[in-house]
Amino acid sequence: YKALSTRQLLDLQDDKYNFSKKKFSKLQAQNSSKISYEENSKNYSFFIEPKSTISQTPKVDNQESFMRIKMVNTYIANDNYYKVTAA
Repeated sequence: YKALSTRQLLDLQDDKYNFSKKKFSKLQAQNSSKISYEENSKNYSFFIEPKSTISQTPKVDNQESFMRIKMVNTYIANDNYYKVTAA
């Protein structure tokens, strides 16, 4: 009977110890997660900001721009000529 009583007391002490250990480990985990979150949020400021995207439209030089304007004006002049002669 004495051995059983001693075993029950030891189990009771182990339960109290395990409960306090779990409680402490939960608090410790919460503290460490808070610290790691704060450290990670500080690191984001060191990242390189993304640059703007590369333009996919082709670059037009002055001569090409001039030729485009000349072709449009020629088309308009031809269209006006055909309208006058067709009437």
